[in-house]
Amino acid sequence: MNDETPEFEPTDVDEALRVAQTNPAYANLFYDAFLNAEIFVPALRADKKPGEWMKLKTSERFFPLYLRHEEIRAIPVFDRLEKLKGWAKDRAFDYLTLQANLFLKVIAPEVAIVLNESTDLRYFFTPEILESLRNAVKIVRQN
Repeated sequence: MNDETPEFEPTDVDEALRVAQTNPAYANLFYDAFLNAEIFVPALRADKKPGEWMKLKTSERFFPLYLRHEEIRAIPVFDRLEKLKGWAKDRAFDYLTLQANLFLKVIAPEVAIVLNESTDLRYFFTPEILESLRNAVKIVRQN
């Protein structure tokens, strides 16, 4: 870890990702931890000033922040508010919190997710991985 990257208390998602990185046979452990995690999704709002943060209600209209990863649009998400704030530095965002599996239902199929951007345990979910996770959740819910 470099001097500019803050350290965060490891989450269940962090621990599951470490295990999966060590032994890819445990990838499903990581995916399960992610799908069941509460995530923090930043949004843009023109009238916000640095230092102001507002949690949105799930009933409010939501415009997520998009990043570019090669030719793919990706939404940054974080498993702790502190990680989102560390990534944002002096910028302020509205943000939404919800279960990751619910968030997958509302994003477009061609969009990717970047989990914990700017941390040592960053993970890029391609649209294909997200589609597989959506399908897995559908199968479980049907039974």
